[in-house]
Amino acid sequence: MIDAVKGEIISSKERTPLNEVKIYINKGFFNDFDTIRTVKDGAFFVDGMSVENYKDLHLQREVPFNFNFEKQGYKKLSLDVRKFKKNENPNGLDTMDFCKIYLEKIP
Repeated sequence: MIDAVKGEIISSKERTPLNEVKIYINKGFFNDFDTIRTVKDGAFFVDGMSVENYKDLHLQREVPFNFNFEKQGYKKLSLDVRKFKKNENPNGLDTMDFCKIYLEKIP
C-alpha cells in the first residue's frame, strides 16, 4: 500500500497560493501517477494506491518516494514523502501531509 499525499503550494516571497504547479514522481514505477497540477488555492491531493494481486507485492519495494514540484519562474523542488507526518484519511489509507510547501522564484 502506498499512502495518499496532500499539501498546499505557496510562493515563498508573496506568501500566496500557486495554481498550476506540476506535481509528479519518476515514471515507470508501481506508484506512478499522471502529472497533476495544483488548483487555484494551491492545494493538491494524490490518492493512495494498493497492490491488488499477491504476485505483484514485490513491486512495493521499488517505489520512488520523491515528489517533484515545478512551476515556470520558480525553482524546482523535490520532497521525500517518508519525512512527513501521516494523518488519518476517510478512505482508510494514511495520508502524508506536506502541509505548506514554499517555492522560491528564480532570480
